[in-house]
This record gives sequence, structure tokens and C-alpha cells, in this order.
Amino acid sequence: MSSSNGSHLQATTTRLDDVQALVNLATGQGVGRYDPSNSAQIGIDGKSYLDQNTQAFYRRKHKILRKLIEIIPNQMTFRWGRLTLGGDDGDPKVIDAVAQWGEDLVTRTVYNRYVGLPAAFNAAQIEANETGNAALIILADDGQADDQPLKLTNIKEIRGLYLVNRWAIKPDTQGITFSGKEAGITHYILTQQRVINQIRLVASNGKPLDLGNAKIHRSRVLWFRGEELSDYSLQQNSGCDDSVLEGVIQAYKEYNAGLRGAGRMLVDFDFFVHQIEGYFDKMMGDGSKEYGIKMQARLEANSLMRSAYRGMTIDKDKEVIETVSRSVAGYSDLLEQVLSNFLSNTDLQPSELLQKYPAGL
Repeated sequence: MSSSNGSHLQATTTRLDDVQALVNLATGQGVGRYDPSNSAQIGIDGKSYLDQNTQAFYRRKHKILRKLIEIIPNQMTFRWGRLTLGGDDGDPKVIDAVAQWGEDLVTRTVYNRYVGLPAAFNAAQIEANETGNAALIILADDGQADDQPLKLTNIKEIRGLYLVNRWAIKPDTQGITFSGKEAGITHYILTQQRVINQIRLVASNGKPLDLGNAKIHRSRVLWFRGEELSDYSLQQNSGCDDSVLEGVIQAYKEYNAGLRGAGRMLVDFDFFVHQIEGYFDKMMGDGSKEYGIKMQARLEANSLMRSAYRGMTIDKDKEVIETVSRSVAGYSDLLEQVLSNFLSNTDLQPSELLQKYPAGL
């Protein structure tokens, strides 16, 4: 009899006293330190999760990681402050007009639309936390090309904002200046043609931007950062920061491994000893091979009974089934340590991420 995972069971040839028959390389059962009933292996795999596919997977499949991405942006924009221009001497009419403009401002993405600055900043920081960086591109009519500095005094209209994440924009690390007012990153480069087609920006030569000259001046970009990297690390990462998931997923996997280990122990609770009179003598006697084959078939039948019949049939006088108690003392404390390790990688309190409060609160 064979199963889909490639493991095989041959009831007619396998002997119970054959050690190799108890080894299953596919599951690790009986293979020394890999046996899941004896140990659980936890280690750092060194894998980078900073790519589009893994981020989408973890954000969608693990709700707690999506929550981790969104908590800070939600808190950041929950109470949007009152706009002031010129302090106490500001013109109330101007302030109200600008505030209303901020509430009506539309931010677009390829698929979504956000109304108001709080919604735009919230969405941008969420994108930055997930991918490393995000940008709100200011779509302004100021009579200048989009690769030139924004002239505030010439602005006729701000058509809106356009939100992109780090997979659609990156700093122009080849055009860094080190002196004057323009010191630092001066331009950002769009890297996706569909984004370029939607926002329809214009270069200094009067031609529409394309992948060959898709540069936007930094004054037209609001740059959001996820897990901020050092200057040296930014050089190694095309000028972009890390996703907040980068330093968390490994610890989260270890926590999940602990939970799976607890599940394995619960399976091991269902452990018993099947006592059969004269079993050892029959296994070592002249007819041991035939007896082993019959015993193997008997155990397989019992296994099927436990699944379908929820019980087993045994000889009332010559067999005994005795359950064995298992101790899990200390395992809950170990899980708490693994959970603490996960939380320490998030910079969040247990009450924020897990709604878990200290005793007495």
C-alpha cells in the first residue's frame, strides 16, 4: 500500500523487529534528531522576505502581520490635527479654505482612490511599512517640467496625489549632489510603465516621461519610510528601506513552530501500551516471521478500527490496553518566551498587537 507522499507500507513483508521498518524519511519519524516526536528544530534561515510575492503572501495569509503593518499608520492618522497658517495671526478664512482643500484632495493608485490627506498619509505609510518605502507624487500645474523643482508661487492647480510603493519608484542614487541647497537625493525614478502612463508627467525636453527618462524632482515627492536603514545599508539596497516584515517574519515562524510543537504534544497525549501475553516469546521463536506478519495485519486492523469504530477489539483474558500519562510541565513558559521574542521584534506592546494585557488590567 502506498500514499501520495511516497511513503510505503508493506504488511506482507515487514517485520516488527526490523528497525528500518520504523524509519520514515519523509516525515522524520525514527530518524534521530529529526524525529518530530522527540524534538523541534528552530533556526535562522537567512532568507530575505523583501520582494513582492512574499510580502503579499504574508500580508494576506497571516492577519497578525497585516495588523502589524497597519497599527502605526492607523494611530498616526486617527486624530488629524487642526491646520494653522501663521500661528494665532493666521487668517481664519484662508485656514478654513486650505483645510477644506486638504479634505477634498483625491489620491489615486492604479486601483484605489482615497479622499482627504489623512486617508492619503495612512495609505502611504501602510505601503511603506509593507514594502520599505512609498511616495505621494504631487500632480501640480506650475508651468515647470516634472523633473524640475516645484515652484510654489506658480502653482495654478494641484490635480491630486498619486501613491506608489517602492516597487514603482526608487531614489536616483546616481544623481546625488553633495553641496548647496540641492544636496542629497535630487530625483526619484519611476520604474513601472503603467504608473507612468496614468500620471502623464512631462520631462524638461517637453516629451512625456517614459522608462528611459522617468525622473521626478524630489520637491514633487512626499517620501515615506518603513524600517529605516543606515546610510551604508541604503547604498546596498538601491536607496530603499526595508519592510517592517523583514525582521519580524523569522521570529513569527519560530512562534508558529512552538504552536505546532504544542499540537504535536497533544497528539502524543493519545499514547498507550498494548500488552499481549507471550508476545516476546512468539516474536523470538521459530515461527516469528509468520507471527510478525499476522501481528502487523492485526495492528493495521486496530488502526482502522480506531479511525472508524473509535475503539479496538482485544482478547479479554490475554491482552491489556493501558494509557500512559505525559507531562508537559514548562511548555507554556517556553511558548511565552517564544512569544516575547516575536513581540520584541515588532516594537509594539502586547496590548497593541494581541490585545493581551498584564494581570490586573
